[in-house]
Amino acid sequence: ERKVHVVHAGVTPEDYSPAESPPSPPVLGYLSPLREEKGLGALVDAFLLLRKDSRLRTLRLRAAGGGTAGHKKFFASVRRRLESAGAAGDAEFLPNLPSPERREFLRGLSVLSVPERRGEAAGFFVLEAFACGVPVVQPRIGASTELIGEGGGGILCDSSEPAELAEAIGRVMTDEPLRRELAQRGREAAATKFSAAAAARRLAGILEGL
Repeated sequence: ERKVHVVHAGVTPEDYSPAESPPSPPVLGYLSPLREEKGLGALVDAFLLLRKDSRLRTLRLRAAGGGTAGHKKFFASVRRRLESAGAAGDAEFLPNLPSPERREFLRGLSVLSVPERRGEAAGFFVLEAFACGVPVVQPRIGASTELIGEGGGGILCDSSEPAELAEAIGRVMTDEPLRRELAQRGREAAATKFSAAAAARRLAGILEGL
């Protein structure tokens, strides 16, 4: 009888560090290819909903990830939505970032969310956010369900619908004790459960048992 063993990817905690204080104005982040199926459109719509909250009127959006020529039409529609809402000046889109810049990008966020429709298989960006002390808000699908469930460094919402995303993200952003608690849980999880050393030990244990 074959058994399936899960070994999550691990981060090297000492390579990451949290910011001394959360950004002001607050920043909603996205770290994945700039594509519709990765949830960028849903996050942009959630961002616009969040800015209607008087406590989050100055909210900014920062999205980093590569795009291709085939996604130009989608990306143009995202730009138009932001411009129509008068929020284009508070949204920044960056290309793929190498590791040092990725870490610095994460340190500048209040919350990270990549609301993929199908769910990601590995969710390494979740672990990177944990290591930087950045709370994560994700749909209850894919690897995020396990990572957040085990690590406690964020919260899960039932779908990637903009209204649900906005409600969950807004809850974290406007509740500072909650944000700090999630940040601390994520840091602890990255240093213990989801470190590269922990992943290596788990894999070695599995191999020894074969």
